[in-house]
Amino acid sequence: IKHVPAETDESEVEPEIIGMIGCRCDDLKTQSVMPYMTRQLKRLYGESGNEAIDPEHYPPVLDRMGGKIVYIGDFYVKESFRGLKYLPKRAVIFLIYAYAAIEWDFDWAYAMIRREHADIGFITTYCGTVSYPEGRFWVKAPPHRDDSEFFVAMEAADFRYLVKLFLKRPHTF
Repeated sequence: IKHVPAETDESEVEPEIIGMIGCRCDDLKTQSVMPYMTRQLKRLYGESGNEAIDPEHYPPVLDRMGGKIVYIGDFYVKESFRGLKYLPKRAVIFLIYAYAAIEWDFDWAYAMIRREHADIGFITTYCGTVSYPEGRFWVKAPPHRDDSEFFVAMEAADFRYLVKLFLKRPHTF
């Protein structure tokens, strides 16, 4: 995410990097989401072949998810640019969804939101149409991770609905 002060000519100044966000698409085809996520988390966080998360505890929506799934995460904005004055978070997140829809024609998009952010409304900021507290149960949580993160998901049909809604009623955006 780059910023150029409004009163300057973009050709005269190098944009300042003020934030970042990650986005990844995995095409699961007919594979179920839960085994895929378990393998991913085990690869990233598992120790010596141990399970990273408890496969018996997961949000039921994972049973419905499949096809092309997009992970959106690690949204960071430089502290001096936080707040609606500089960067409307929902607009940025929605642009990421739009990019993912154009680039990958996703079936589902999902994110993990820390409890303190969920408690101040970030679930709606992320346009989460499905959300679960305690989105995963770690067997042994790795550093900087715990069970308190919310799992948020949106099906492609919900994204298309929100596009129509926001175009028809921009004030709701």
